[in-house]
Amino acid sequence: MKSVQLVALGVLIGVVSVLGLGGLSIAGAQQQGPSPAEAQKLLAQEKAVLDQISQQYTQMQRDMNSTTQMQMTPTEKAMMKQIEQLGTMVHMLVESNQNLTDALQMMIGSKNK
Repeated sequence: MKSVQLVALGVLIGVVSVLGLGGLSIAGAQQQGPSPAEAQKLLAQEKAVLDQISQQYTQMQRDMNSTTQMQMTPTEKAMMKQIEQLGTMVHMLVESNQNLTDALQMMIGSKNK
């Protein structure tokens, strides 16, 4: 029984040590940040996702505009209004993300000069 406890204690100490060292290396990596090339790549990926979301938002707006031309009950109209409000909030978030991405792109570009 005592040997099982020692093995368990050894495993626990090993796990804690690995987690501690792993946490330190992650903290070090976060302080260093990505290289300019990695940052450019990540920003390009982010811009691609934001462009795709913008296209989907535009298509959703077209679909919603054609849907509002149909006969609807008051409940359906209220639901459409809520969906439109949610869409507006999503659009505002996407625009904000695009502005942040553009600002980061400019910062990275000015640091590379």
